Amino acid sequence: MPVVMLRDSAFSEQEMKWTEQEILSKKRQRAREANLVVKLDATGIQRFKRMHPPGISLSFTGMFQSSGIFNVQLDVTDGEVLAYYADWLLFLGKGVVFDRIPDELRKILEERLAHLKL
Repeated sequence: MPVVMLRDSAFSEQEMKWTEQEILSKKRQRAREANLVVKLDATGIQRFKRMHPPGISLSFTGMFQSSGIFNVQLDVTDGEVLAYYADWLLFLGKGVVFDRIPDELRKILEERLAHLKL
C-alpha cells in the first residue's frame, strides 16, 4: 500500500519476534557465513555504484565514503556465478582487497589474469 493512502497509524500490540540482541547475533552469524569479503577504495566504490549484483550492500568504512566493505555468500559449485563474480571483481579495478575469497574464485581470477599477461 502506498504511503499516500495511509490514513491512520498506531503502535503494534504484538510482541516482537526477536530481541535486539538476537537480531545482532543473526547478523554476525550471517557475516561469518560469507565466503567472499572485499574491501574497496574510492575508485572501487565508484565502480560498485555504477554496477553491482543485486542483493549486495556496501558498508562504508571511511570518512566521506572513501572506503567500504561488502560480503557475499557465493555458491562455489555454480561455475556461471563464479565466472560472473570474477568478471565483476576485475571490473572494480585495482582498489580491491580480498579479506576472504573462495579458492574456486581465486583460481578463476588467476586464470583471467594469466590470459591478460600474454
